[in-house]
Amino acid sequence: MDVGIYEAKTRLANLVHLVEQGQTVTITNRGRPVADLVPTQSAGKPSTGALISEILAARSRQPAVSGAQLLAWKEEGRK
Repeated sequence: MDVGIYEAKTRLANLVHLVEQGQTVTITNRGRPVADLVPTQSAGKPSTGALISEILAARSRQPAVSGAQLLAWKEEGRK
């Protein structure tokens, strides 16, 4: 949806409501696009519990690393 700058100023609350619903609003100045109102990335952010579950599942798929391997990687990083 394209909106002129004056209309955007007078209807900002309505435009923000549309953006909250997932729409993108392009603000124009004399017909030229100058800014976009877009939903924030955090709007679809997964819950902390879901993220922890994903991390634990990923860890369970990885082979265990021995202490000797960790020391070897540590020494390798110092070179």
